[in-house]
Amino acid sequence: MQQYGFSRRTKLDETDSPMRRIETIPTVNIEHRITTTSNPLDMTGWCVEKSASVVETTTELLSLIQKEPSLSNERREEILALLRPALWNGTKLVAFATGRTWNPEQVEDLWTGGERAFRRFAIFHGLMEDPKKRAHLELDRLRASVLDALSRERWEGRPLIHTLCNNVAPILRERTTRLVDLTEQLTMGEIEWGEYKDAMAAALDSAAQGIEAMEGP
Repeated sequence: MQQYGFSRRTKLDETDSPMRRIETIPTVNIEHRITTTSNPLDMTGWCVEKSASVVETTTELLSLIQKEPSLSNERREEILALLRPALWNGTKLVAFATGRTWNPEQVEDLWTGGERAFRRFAIFHGLMEDPKKRAHLELDRLRASVLDALSRERWEGRPLIHTLCNNVAPILRERTTRLVDLTEQLTMGEIEWGEYKDAMAAALDSAAQGIEAMEGP
């Protein structure tokens, strides 16, 4: 199985586009290689990137056209009729390039779902990480480090946790403010080490529940 990793262009300015482009495509695991008789180089990553760009741009155009007030209904339908085969074929190309299963239901989702639908499509085909899975992974790493620090004496554990809280993964920042507050209280002498340890364990559990309640893509 070959791994492909490459960058996507950063999002356009809000004044240029109502949709936020995904910033980075993570490493994609693909079992096949795409080559041609005239070019023996592995073109799989290139095919994934270009076909995904077609789907992304077509979805963006759909969003713009469906909201454009200056278009008559007749003209809007004419343009949409031209975009449907582009979206249909673009999703097939992505499925071929990534080795995932093509599903016509994804086309219908993209047709009406806009940016959120594209994110679901990108996650399914390995072009974007599932934010909930990423958040759980980062929290598991943080939990292991915090619990290790809590098992130590206060003088040793508190500085470690303070550093961990200051370097928490961006995806966790909104979910771990309680950890920062508790550590500040401990530093100021407002709570004891034993109370702090119990409160931190509860805060980590609360963070996990918050991640689970995150709205999907």
